[in-house]
Amino acid sequence: MLLLVFALAVVALVCALVLATRKNPRAAPPNRTEVLMVYLSFAWALLVSLLLLFVPVYTHEHSSSSTHDGIVTRTASVTRGETLLAVNGRGAIVPLILVVITASLPLLFRKTRWRAVLEAVAAVLLVGFTIAGGFSIGLFYLPSAAAMLTAALLACTTNSIGPEG
Repeated sequence: MLLLVFALAVVALVCALVLATRKNPRAAPPNRTEVLMVYLSFAWALLVSLLLLFVPVYTHEHSSSSTHDGIVTRTASVTRGETLLAVNGRGAIVPLILVVITASLPLLFRKTRWRAVLEAVAAVLLVGFTIAGGFSIGLFYLPSAAAMLTAALLACTTNSIGPEG
Protein backbone atom coordinates (compact mmCIF):
# COMPACT_ATOMS: atom_id res chain seq x y z
CA MET A 1 0.00 0.00 0.00
CA LEU A 2 2.78 2.44 0.89
CA LEU A 3 4.54 1.62 -2.38
CA LEU A 4 1.39 2.60 -4.25
CA VAL A 5 1.32 5.89 -2.35
CA PHE A 6 5.00 6.39 -3.23
CA ALA A 7 4.23 5.75 -6.92
CA LEU A 8 1.42 8.30 -6.73
CA ALA A 9 3.84 10.83 -5.24
CA VAL A 10 6.25 10.23 -8.13
CA VAL A 11 3.39 10.78 -10.61
CA ALA A 12 2.60 14.07 -8.86
CA LEU A 13 6.26 15.05 -9.16
CA VAL A 14 6.34 14.36 -12.90
CA CYS A 15 3.09 16.28 -13.38
CA ALA A 16 4.43 19.23 -11.38
CA LEU A 17 7.66 19.29 -13.36
CA VAL A 18 5.74 19.34 -16.63
CA LEU A 19 3.55 22.18 -15.40
CA ALA A 20 6.48 24.19 -14.02
CA THR A 21 8.44 24.02 -17.24
CA ARG A 22 5.68 25.61 -19.29
CA LYS A 23 6.49 28.95 -20.87
CA ASN A 24 4.17 31.03 -18.70
CA PRO A 25 6.46 32.75 -16.13
CA ARG A 26 3.65 33.64 -13.70
CA ALA A 27 2.35 31.13 -11.23
CA ALA A 28 -1.33 31.02 -10.45
CA PRO A 29 -2.05 31.25 -6.72
CA PRO A 30 -2.73 27.93 -4.99
CA ASN A 31 -6.27 27.13 -3.96
CA ARG A 32 -7.28 27.13 -0.29
CA THR A 33 -7.42 23.36 0.07
CA GLU A 34 -3.92 22.98 -1.31
CA VAL A 35 -2.53 25.59 1.10
CA LEU A 36 -4.42 24.00 3.99
CA MET A 37 -2.93 20.59 3.17
CA VAL A 38 0.61 22.01 3.10
CA TYR A 39 0.07 23.73 6.48
CA LEU A 40 -1.45 20.54 7.89
CA SER A 41 1.52 18.49 6.68
CA PHE A 42 4.00 20.90 8.27
CA ALA A 43 2.05 21.13 11.54
CA TRP A 44 1.79 17.34 11.82
CA ALA A 45 5.49 16.82 11.10
CA LEU A 46 6.44 19.44 13.69
CA LEU A 47 4.07 18.06 16.32
CA VAL A 48 5.19 14.46 15.86
CA SER A 49 8.87 15.46 15.95
CA LEU A 50 8.42 17.38 19.20
CA LEU A 51 6.40 14.58 20.77
CA LEU A 52 8.98 11.97 19.79
CA LEU A 53 11.72 14.06 21.36
CA PHE A 54 10.03 14.86 24.65
CA VAL A 55 7.33 12.24 25.33
CA PRO A 56 8.38 8.77 26.48
CA VAL A 57 8.00 6.34 23.59
CA TYR A 58 10.28 3.57 24.86
CA THR A 59 9.55 1.33 27.84
CA HIS A 60 12.35 -0.22 29.83
CA GLU A 61 11.75 -2.81 32.51
CA HIS A 62 14.45 -3.65 34.99
CA SER A 63 14.11 -6.54 37.41
CA SER A 64 16.45 -7.40 40.24
CA SER A 65 16.45 -10.06 42.90
CA SER A 66 18.75 -11.21 45.61
CA THR A 67 19.31 -14.72 46.83
CA HIS A 68 20.50 -16.03 50.11
CA ASP A 69 21.43 -19.70 50.30
CA GLY A 70 19.57 -20.38 47.03
CA ILE A 71 16.36 -18.73 48.24
CA VAL A 72 15.08 -15.57 46.56
CA THR A 73 14.69 -13.03 49.29
CA ARG A 74 13.81 -9.84 47.41
CA THR A 75 12.50 -9.12 43.92
CA ALA A 76 12.07 -5.65 42.51
CA SER A 77 10.76 -4.68 39.10
CA VAL A 78 10.93 -1.13 37.81
CA THR A 79 9.29 0.01 34.58
CA ARG A 80 10.05 3.41 33.16
CA GLY A 81 9.51 5.24 29.89
CA GLU A 82 12.22 7.02 27.95
CA THR A 83 12.20 9.48 25.10
CA LEU A 84 13.69 9.00 21.67
CA LEU A 85 16.33 11.55 22.59
CA ALA A 86 17.28 9.74 25.80
CA VAL A 87 17.60 6.35 24.12
CA ASN A 88 19.24 7.37 20.82
CA GLY A 89 21.14 10.51 21.81
CA ARG A 90 21.41 13.79 19.93
CA GLY A 91 21.75 11.97 16.61
CA ALA A 92 18.02 11.27 16.73
CA ILE A 93 17.34 14.97 16.19
CA VAL A 94 18.74 15.01 12.65
CA PRO A 95 16.06 12.92 10.87
CA LEU A 96 13.31 14.68 12.79
CA ILE A 97 14.61 18.10 11.76
CA LEU A 98 14.97 16.97 8.15
CA VAL A 99 11.33 15.86 8.07
CA VAL A 100 10.18 19.22 9.45
CA ILE A 101 12.35 21.14 6.96
CA THR A 102 11.03 19.00 4.11
CA ALA A 103 7.45 19.76 5.10
CA SER A 104 8.19 23.49 5.47
CA LEU A 105 9.85 24.14 2.09
CA PRO A 106 6.59 24.38 0.10
CA LEU A 107 5.40 27.01 2.60
CA LEU A 108 8.51 29.12 2.09
CA PHE A 109 8.21 29.08 -1.70
CA ARG A 110 4.45 28.99 -2.17
CA LYS A 111 4.36 32.08 -4.40
CA THR A 112 6.78 30.76 -7.01
CA ARG A 113 6.08 28.80 -10.16
CA TRP A 114 7.98 25.87 -8.62
CA ARG A 115 5.49 25.52 -5.73
CA ALA A 116 3.87 22.40 -7.15
CA VAL A 117 7.29 20.85 -7.76
CA LEU A 118 8.34 21.53 -4.16
CA GLU A 119 5.09 20.04 -2.89
CA ALA A 120 5.61 16.93 -5.01
CA VAL A 121 9.27 16.57 -4.00
CA ALA A 122 8.27 16.97 -0.35
CA ALA A 123 5.56 14.35 -0.82
CA VAL A 124 8.03 11.89 -2.37
CA LEU A 125 10.53 12.48 0.46
CA LEU A 126 7.91 12.24 3.23
CA VAL A 127 6.42 9.04 1.80
CA GLY A 128 9.94 7.66 1.37
CA PHE A 129 10.76 8.48 4.99
CA THR A 130 7.52 6.84 6.09
CA ILE A 131 8.45 3.68 4.19
CA ALA A 132 12.10 3.67 5.29
CA GLY A 133 11.24 4.28 8.94
CA GLY A 134 8.09 2.18 8.91
CA PHE A 135 9.28 -0.20 11.61
CA SER A 136 10.23 2.60 14.01
CA ILE A 137 9.00 6.19 13.75
CA GLY A 138 8.12 6.40 10.06
CA LEU A 139 4.44 5.59 10.39
CA PHE A 140 3.94 8.51 12.77
CA TYR A 141 4.61 10.75 9.75
CA LEU A 142 2.10 9.07 7.44
CA PRO A 143 -0.58 11.78 7.95
CA SER A 144 2.00 14.45 7.08
CA ALA A 145 3.00 12.58 3.93
CA ALA A 146 -0.64 12.08 2.95
CA ALA A 147 -1.46 15.76 3.40
CA MET A 148 1.55 16.82 1.31
CA LEU A 149 0.67 14.30 -1.38
CA THR A 150 -2.87 15.67 -1.44
CA ALA A 151 -1.50 19.20 -1.89
CA ALA A 152 0.79 18.06 -4.71
CA LEU A 153 -2.05 16.26 -6.49
CA LEU A 154 -4.31 19.29 -6.09
CA ALA A 155 -1.63 21.47 -7.64
CA CYS A 156 -1.48 19.16 -10.64
CA THR A 157 -5.16 18.44 -11.10
CA THR A 158 -6.25 22.06 -10.84
CA ASN A 159 -3.48 23.08 -13.25
CA SER A 160 -2.38 25.67 -10.69
CA ILE A 161 0.76 26.73 -12.55
CA GLY A 162 -1.38 28.53 -15.08
CA PRO A 163 -2.29 28.06 -18.73
CA GLU A 164 0.42 27.50 -21.26
CA GLY A 165 1.37 30.69 -22.90
